[in-house]
Amino acid sequence: MEIAHLCITYNHLLYALSSAIIKNKARHTIYMPTDYQFVPESTRINLVNTFPEVKFVFEEESFFLEEFMTMPSFFPSIVKRNLSIQKYRFIRPFSWKGSLLSKPFSLLYIYHSGPFLAKVLAGNSKKTILRGDGFANYKERKIGVLKGSIRFAFGLPFSKQVWGEEPWVDEIEVVDPSLLPNNVVKNKSSKLDIGSIVKVCNEDHFKRAIIDCFSLNILPNSDFESSVLFLTQPLDTAKLCSTEDMHRINNLVIDFFVQRGLTVYIKQHPREDYKTYKNTLELSRSAPIEIYSLLGVKFAYAVSLHSAGIQDEFIIAKIQKNLVPLCDFHAESFHLWKGFVDKNLNEIFRTSN
Repeated sequence: MEIAHLCITYNHLLYALSSAIIKNKARHTIYMPTDYQFVPESTRINLVNTFPEVKFVFEEESFFLEEFMTMPSFFPSIVKRNLSIQKYRFIRPFSWKGSLLSKPFSLLYIYHSGPFLAKVLAGNSKKTILRGDGFANYKERKIGVLKGSIRFAFGLPFSKQVWGEEPWVDEIEVVDPSLLPNNVVKNKSSKLDIGSIVKVCNEDHFKRAIIDCFSLNILPNSDFESSVLFLTQPLDTAKLCSTEDMHRINNLVIDFFVQRGLTVYIKQHPREDYKTYKNTLELSRSAPIEIYSLLGVKFAYAVSLHSAGIQDEFIIAKIQKNLVPLCDFHAESFHLWKGFVDKNLNEIFRTSN
């Protein structure tokens, strides 16, 4: 059995590697397009040497796009990404192989249905399963007129988009299917067996292997009892707020804990534009947050405005809290966020003291 995984973050990679161990009788290929998640050469070598039973493909998606996109330059990018002229006929990504594939897959796991490679690999797989990419699956996104018109032509909703609604996605695995936004995705959803993944991640040999791959053995300060982990996100590029507002609300969280004598560790999202925040210590952007749970690190608090990194399955702090409710984690409710942050920070600090 041939199984493929398309991973665009280190978190996805962790899930894929644990799946390769769970389904160890199958042959696994992990595609890691490096224009989504840069992977240092040392980490690539470590992964290949540590998991010799897994085939890794580290290549920029843009390499395959250049090979696929043959439409005249005056066509919009969204058209050129979805339609090509090859050997005097029109083809779509689902029927294209290019230099990417030598044989079909029995099963494909994707963690996001947006990448071009997701469509290419799905077209060359008997079954495609979308695994929950954090909270992205639980939200509807408004889309522009051009993209909406093209989606309408292919029988998809033209005003809003939900990951996994695409007809080429056969199944969806998420932590909580009841939170999915409509029946189209609910009807092909099932509960992600994250317990099996956690079990594998906690096995000593896997734990050691992952830690070695990311060259992450110690943290800069061992006094975690009086420390806070703050997970930030690219709120501005996700169009939830402006860059200035993002920095302002992040500093609000940081200042709250610093004023109470706590050390604040900050882990910025890999897709977030780098920024130095005063009175903080930085953790690696490139390692999945779950790795700190594997290290046995337990902070006093772990908070985020709202991140899938704060989850009950991987305990990284005595108290873990998303400060903004999922239902209000959108641009229209941004004006309410400060109130949520103030209320929840005071509440978790009060109950722990």
